Amino acid sequence: MVLAESKKQTRFTEPEVVMPGPVKRKRRTSVKNAKGRLLLNLAVYVIAFAVLGVTLCVKSALMGYEIVELKQEIARLESENSRLEYTIAELSSLERVQAEAEKRLGMFRPQSDNMVALLYEPRVAEVTEVASEAGANHQSASLKKDYQFISSILDRVGIAVSF
Repeated sequence: MVLAESKKQTRFTEPEVVMPGPVKRKRRTSVKNAKGRLLLNLAVYVIAFAVLGVTLCVKSALMGYEIVELKQEIARLESENSRLEYTIAELSSLERVQAEAEKRLGMFRPQSDNMVALLYEPRVAEVTEVASEAGANHQSASLKKDYQFISSILDRVGIAVSF
């Protein structure tokens, strides 16, 4: 119904007059606006890529400096490591250990007359005869000599023991 009512109006049937000038201007301004927007977008993208390129160049230069610093630190640590290995080898040498044992702990090198060799002889399961008096005296003299020797060693170390 709305359509029927609008047909009764006189203006509806009359064609509208189109003015060619303003349409062309609108089109020109829209083309000009589109070109302007395109140029603005291109300028923004170019600036963004330029900033990105500069940032990447600066970052790669900084990483190069860091790599050089790290290589120098590695060289310094390797030289310090080799110096410490030399110090460890020097401190753990047998001559130094012996000198420290003699100075600080009062130790001494064993002499051939201060050594006692203990031989292990397994016990025989058979019954042995009672040793004679002479054999017993010889054995007690040998034990007394061993006790004296052990007490002299303990005296040198600083331990007082009486047998």
